[in-house]
Amino acid sequence: MEADRNATGWVGRFEHASQPTATTTINGDHATVIDSYGVRWTPPATSQATPGGGALFYRGQPRAWHAAARRDRTGWRLWSVTIPPWCGSYSRCGAAPPRRSRCPSSRRS
Repeated sequence: MEADRNATGWVGRFEHASQPTATTTINGDHATVIDSYGVRWTPPATSQATPGGGALFYRGQPRAWHAAARRDRTGWRLWSVTIPPWCGSYSRCGAAPPRRSRCPSSRRS
C-alpha cells in the first residue's frame, strides 16, 4: 500500500466486504472459512473535495480470502491463509494512474 501511496498519492485501506459467498465449514477437527475483503481507495487530501461538496473514494472489487483451521486439545488454531496477490487483484502496481479528462460540454468553442 505504501508503494501505491508514494506513486499516486491515493491511500488504500482494507475493509471487510460481506458477500453471499462467505462460508464456514467444519468437518471434524478441520474447518475452512471463506470471507471477502476489498480496498477502499481515497485520493490525496488536496483532491478530495468535489463540486457537489462530497468526498471522493473508490471501493475496489472484493476478493475472497481462504483460511483453514485445525482443532487440537486446547482449541482451534489457524493453519493457513490464502489471500489474493496485491498486484493485479487490489492494485494496478506500477500502472500509470488514470487521468481526468474534460467533458466534451466543458470545452470552449
